[in-house]
Amino acid sequence: MSATCAFASNSSISIPQKELVDGNYYVVNGSNNKATAAVSGDITSFKAGFHVGSSGGSLKDLDVKIEEGFTLNTGFYYNGKYPSIASGATITIGNRLVDGERVFDEGTLQATGGYSAAELWFRGEDRAENAVWHIGTQQELAMAGVRVDVEACNTVYLYNVTFRNNTQVNVDATSQLYMTFVNATSPRFGSTDLNGKFRFSMSPSDASMKIAATATMNISGQKADDYSTFGNNQSKWLVESSAKVNISNSEANSILLGTKSSGIITIQNLTQISLSSSNALAANETNGQDKITLEISTTANSFSNSAKLILNADENGNKTTNSFASVWLRGTSNKDVGSNFVITLNGNELIFGNVNQSDTDNIGFMYITDFVEGLFKIETIADKYLGENNEVSFLRAGTDTDYDALYWDSNTGYITATAVPEPAEWAVVLGALAIAFAFMRRQTRK
Repeated sequence: MSATCAFASNSSISIPQKELVDGNYYVVNGSNNKATAAVSGDITSFKAGFHVGSSGGSLKDLDVKIEEGFTLNTGFYYNGKYPSIASGATITIGNRLVDGERVFDEGTLQATGGYSAAELWFRGEDRAENAVWHIGTQQELAMAGVRVDVEACNTVYLYNVTFRNNTQVNVDATSQLYMTFVNATSPRFGSTDLNGKFRFSMSPSDASMKIAATATMNISGQKADDYSTFGNNQSKWLVESSAKVNISNSEANSILLGTKSSGIITIQNLTQISLSSSNALAANETNGQDKITLEISTTANSFSNSAKLILNADENGNKTTNSFASVWLRGTSNKDVGSNFVITLNGNELIFGNVNQSDTDNIGFMYITDFVEGLFKIETIADKYLGENNEVSFLRAGTDTDYDALYWDSNTGYITATAVPEPAEWAVVLGALAIAFAFMRRQTRK
């Protein structure tokens, strides 16, 4: 590649479209530069972008308009020792600036910028403070397997994203990331750290988000008054086999799966959900979201393939409480086989509104590996799942090979290891006590 232009400090450069030759790049050697360019289908694509040179160059404002029929393949090539984006910069690549009028062009930006062809790296810390990025086009921001890193003090808007192939997303605690997904019903996250605010919206609005098999998603530091969201209306997570989701150091009602309706988390074989905050995944009344439903969908009714829910104390060592509207213990293709779900309380509280099945009465089992009285509550249980003394047919304390029966106290909703007499039995007991009491009174009067 060869440089077609170089500019120094405090310059304002308008790059003629005719100079945007396929494969070339622009060298930036000064600071606080402003660059504008309009690209169109007159040339096929602009593969390179802007190279921040060895003398400490930085961009203050960049505005690249992408017109119909044009593909911009990259953004920036950095010299790692010097700033690349100036403090307070506004970076606009594409045609989806929310507060502006540019929503009409139809070019394509393929997200392959940054240090390598697989990263979008939004620099922060000593390189830039309070930078605002707008990246995307009306048609599509293609992000197949790209890694997105939002470092400190950045606000990033990624518009019209198609997003798959285990894309990694990392957001610093001081930053914000807004992403609009289009033309993909199931964006897939690879290993991801979401420490700052994030809002992910989708089209169609009821599409699901996937956490890829074996990937780990860590979510931390979320705030209720400035909540983060996965989706628009009803939204669904599909946590694929052997994936992990860890939520910590977050306030109640701070993570929404949908902003107008209920959310569903489907967990598969060997999936692990770890919660170290109280009700971070809970209803937010401001948006009218219902509590989250857990859908257990393992492919074999074996303890070794169970999905897992692990509760932990918060960052200060305080006991936590997590509530879910419902648990669906789904059946499998074999209608007599249900899913298996392992719960570890670690001394923390857990509340389920109810437990449902799909199209079979055999809904599998929930195992509580460290059952303690007064920690686990199910508000309603259908009669068909209750045996003698309200023994719960789908619930066990222990493991599949070493367990005790558990019972439901219909008055309190709490699960207990002690048999709960049925109403008829209570009547017999109370009647016997009344007779004994009357006999004692007669004996006393004599």
